[in-house]
Amino acid sequence: MKIGNGWNGYTFAGITNWRRYELRDRDIIARDDTTGDLWLDVTSCAFERAEEPDVPLTNQQIYQRYVWAGMTRDAATLAEMFTADGVLETPLVSAGGPYPRRLEGREEIRRAMAAYYERSATGDRTVNVDKSRYLLHTTTDPDVFIVEIDTVFDSPAGPSSMSLVQIFRLRDDKIALLRDYFAPEEAA
Repeated sequence: MKIGNGWNGYTFAGITNWRRYELRDRDIIARDDTTGDLWLDVTSCAFERAEEPDVPLTNQQIYQRYVWAGMTRDAATLAEMFTADGVLETPLVSAGGPYPRRLEGREEIRRAMAAYYERSATGDRTVNVDKSRYLLHTTTDPDVFIVEIDTVFDSPAGPSSMSLVQIFRLRDDKIALLRDYFAPEEAA
């Protein structure tokens, strides 16, 4: 969505570089200072930049992109974050439940998460980003990191929360294995 004329009322937040995910354009991200909403200008940037060298993504960047793909229910972008043989595993979830227990391969992740997002789109709760928190832990293995998450939801029935722990194992800036631990009843 186009930000509009000038930057009045907006704070520049950055320029994306989606090359790693085979999306060639760079987009401008801004934050509405009055509401806190993030806006994405998906038009081409109007100025030229020198080509950026391929720099490995940080664990923080990988995690934030993963969260954004999930919050926007973008199964295609989420799946592209995984290696071709990547695995998304939720060990506490029962097989056959509403949330997939184990998905193997980028295409299965894309298909199953798109189906899950479609089924759960009618929910009446939304993530309260301002009240939700996470803590990312690095490990001695640079390709492994762990995230503790406390997500707060707003709904007509009142706020609720869900705690999660996610373990990421990377290969070439992509997720090779994600083990996602949360209370199964929260995924319904």
